[in-house]
Amino acid sequence: RFMSGKGLVIYPEIGDKLDIICPKAEPSRPYEYYKLYLVRKDQADACSTVMDPNVLVTCNRPEQEIRFTIKFQEFSPNYMGLEFKRQQDYFITSTSNGTLDGLENREGGVCQTRSMKIVMKVGQDPNAVIPEQLTTSRPSKESDNTVKIVTQSPRSKVPAVEEPGKPG
Repeated sequence: RFMSGKGLVIYPEIGDKLDIICPKAEPSRPYEYYKLYLVRKDQADACSTVMDPNVLVTCNRPEQEIRFTIKFQEFSPNYMGLEFKRQQDYFITSTSNGTLDGLENREGGVCQTRSMKIVMKVGQDPNAVIPEQLTTSRPSKESDNTVKIVTQSPRSKVPAVEEPGKPG
């Protein structure tokens, strides 16, 4: 299920496969048209596929099921094949709006309206604790919080430089 503002987060391992299925239209419901892209994080965050689009699959055939399989592999034998690295995040989104007319939309769409984004955290532990940001600790109650400034008392005069001809 896509979570509002976040999408869906999955944790595939190298060697896993992910099937993306565009279901056949049901007679009682209107077909939804989508074009799915593999994008960079900034594109997923902005719901924009304008720059360097990498189309994965187009769901535009209501009369048949369309299946696209992603194999999480570090090296692909196919020069056009997808390659993934462990400990990296990859993003899939759609900027289509679900209608045939909106299939080619390059901004907004269901990425924005339904948070239709998938974050694939390859080779990462879903239970890993994210390190806290560095915080400064408060001083203990025993600490002396007074400001200490080293000054010279006005009573102890520093001898002035003697002027020539005047006794010191």
